[in-house]
Amino acid sequence: MDTVSTIFIVLIVLYLLMVFLFPKKSPEEKKKYYDESKSKKFYECSVAGVPHHSGKVRPGDYVELFHDPGNEYDKNAIEVRNLKGKMVGYIPKDENKKVLKVLEKEELFAKVLSVYKRHTEVFIEIRQVVQ
Repeated sequence: MDTVSTIFIVLIVLYLLMVFLFPKKSPEEKKKYYDESKSKKFYECSVAGVPHHSGKVRPGDYVELFHDPGNEYDKNAIEVRNLKGKMVGYIPKDENKKVLKVLEKEELFAKVLSVYKRHTEVFIEIRQVVQ
């Protein structure tokens, strides 16, 4: 076997491992997770950088929050992604420490409250899951 074939086989094996070890949930499956009756309002804020990212959302959509410690501009950066995994933006830098403190210890989810100016301004409500 030549080098190209070996690399191709390795890539296929890695892809299959990723698919089986880390299966993606469909947006419908993810919606089941977001039960507002088992959560309380924690915080409201805008989403920074929306015009620079491809993720689209509408009012009422749920979004996911991910800490991005490798961010070159802010080690406390928190990504906001739609349920398809597309980047919508970030929690604003002057507000992300408060959110990160809770995100590291507890389960949070967020819901889009409003979208303005042709999808350049997005506001979200962050909720804490209560057991």
